[in-house]
Amino acid sequence: MTVLLAGRYELRARISRGGMGAVWRAYDRRLRREVAVKVLHTWIAEDEDLARRFDREARLLAPLENEHIVRLYDYGDNGETPFLVMELIEGASLAEVARGRTLSWDQAVEVAVPIATALAYAHERGIVHRDLTPGNILVEKSTGRIVVSDFGLARLAQSSSSVTTQGMLLGTPEYWSPEQARGRDSGTASDMYAFGCLLFWLLSGKTPFDGEDRLAVGLRRVHEAAPTLSSRVADAPPEAARLVDALLAFEPSARPTAVDVLGALGAASPEIAATVGRTLEAAEQLTGVFAAALPTIANADPVRHSARRRRRGRRMTFVALGIVAAGALAFVGATIANADRIVDVPAVSGMTVPQARAALASAAHLDAADAPVTVGGRPYSESVAAGRVLSQTPAAGSRVERAGLDLIVRVSRGTAYAVMPDVRGVLRKEGVETLRAAGFGVRTELAESWDSPEGTVLSTDVDPGDSTRRPGPITLVVSSGPPRSPVPDMRGMSGDDVAARLDGTFATDIVEEGSDAVAAGTVLRQSPDPGTQAVLGSTVTVTVARAPEWMTSWSKSGSGDYDSGALDVSVPQRKWRIVLELHPRYLIFGSGSATLTWEGTGSGQVGLDAVGSTDVQPRSGAGSYRLRVQPRGSVNWSIRIEQLG
Repeated sequence: MTVLLAGRYELRARISRGGMGAVWRAYDRRLRREVAVKVLHTWIAEDEDLARRFDREARLLAPLENEHIVRLYDYGDNGETPFLVMELIEGASLAEVARGRTLSWDQAVEVAVPIATALAYAHERGIVHRDLTPGNILVEKSTGRIVVSDFGLARLAQSSSSVTTQGMLLGTPEYWSPEQARGRDSGTASDMYAFGCLLFWLLSGKTPFDGEDRLAVGLRRVHEAAPTLSSRVADAPPEAARLVDALLAFEPSARPTAVDVLGALGAASPEIAATVGRTLEAAEQLTGVFAAALPTIANADPVRHSARRRRRGRRMTFVALGIVAAGALAFVGATIANADRIVDVPAVSGMTVPQARAALASAAHLDAADAPVTVGGRPYSESVAAGRVLSQTPAAGSRVERAGLDLIVRVSRGTAYAVMPDVRGVLRKEGVETLRAAGFGVRTELAESWDSPEGTVLSTDVDPGDSTRRPGPITLVVSSGPPRSPVPDMRGMSGDDVAARLDGTFATDIVEEGSDAVAAGTVLRQSPDPGTQAVLGSTVTVTVARAPEWMTSWSKSGSGDYDSGALDVSVPQRKWRIVLELHPRYLIFGSGSATLTWEGTGSGQVGLDAVGSTDVQPRSGAGSYRLRVQPRGSVNWSIRIEQLG
């Protein structure tokens, strides 16, 4: 029976399956061409918010036109089933091409350039992949063209509340960046970290962090720096080590961009190395655009077709035995067909996830990589070791249709009890990260402290070194610094009342300032400002008014009838005045006059005609002024600037 989507796309053979859905080789009846159709799980359509996001993500991805990115042709839904229509890539994934071998640096560069080109193109347009792995990089068999697939699907999965219930991991833990492992939103720097993991894998044969428990592998990078490439590949060229180590930097801001990588790798060649294309000839199975699965869609299972051909061959071989033998053979053939369609679910409790996958693959006659085993949870257990299967669904011994086979396992995280780390004296952020890395939840409380700086952990509700059950939570008591109190408002009060107003809560520093605006002894201002939370016992500076006085801030004097020349002076933004005086030159004898001129913010001139006379010129306004005294006769003169304060 032919499955037709939207009355247009004819599904012909399933290519692959995975956590988000199934990929099919299909035929576009309208445009008469072969395409790849990714049929997504029904729970995407059932979640209204996710369905809207699916529509928005598809619209963002559709305009991407780059030879190294899989093209998105169309999208829609077939009733309850959303789907994507994409360019069909006849080839194998990089995971298949490079499995079991390592590349030289020159070969790795030929693979890296088109990947970096795709990332640079997408990043420039605000598109982040979020799940860059060898399985999402395809090599076209006929041309050797390298293309990146699955842009945006990790973000779609991350948006869904159904992901947790389906037991899916967001992204691939072996290629998580530290910020992804912390559960934070990921950006272009996370793609570059995954790119560094990919280069590390191509050159060394392993990812920077590895192990049987994938989730534990992913979480290690939260508190561990990635190993250097030279620690795994002793003869790695210096330029390779520098680039890979930079891509694996712990801080996102320290990682190079895709454009930086292209610059480090040299000019991008439009030709893909023939050596990469030749490795495809050794690949036993070609994959399509995405790896995904959807059990509700009927599929054409290659194993079933091969079993039918074997049965037809057997019947033809024994035709000569007659009608009775043929009837018996038909019965046997029917039994074999039924056995090929039904899978006896193996018992996998106590196994590791790879062992469970291998057991299911053996029972279902599949490759281990294609065995549909999903981790549906990771609870603590006191009876089953970490990394071992606690329970399974369907139960062991169940008989399940191959088309709907999906083994969900709950994997032990090991004992729920752990030793409480000592985080006293460290900053709150470090204490929280340490406890979370040990599997504990955290809550915080604030407490005043004279001895510990603000933000420092004072104590925990579980003593360090004690064994306690995870996830807790653990309560951190964090210092809020010394006790504080709001500073009272003393403006307008009498200075004599300040000490009583502070009531010993704060120390006091009284400063006087001349003022003609308020009565002497009145508080003009204070520091800190009223209402400020200040440390108990700290000093409050209070400025109190006193009667104003004229104080000399600058002066100059001379004698005889010599011109003073230009006298430059600067004055502040306060009331001030110019005072000019004439004195006898010889004790009480002498006669003459003087003229004063000034230029600046305004200008003017005054004259004194007799010895012993004084002239005062009130001024205001800050600025620079140029003064000049021109005396005449036998006199001494003096000029000064006075400020009211």
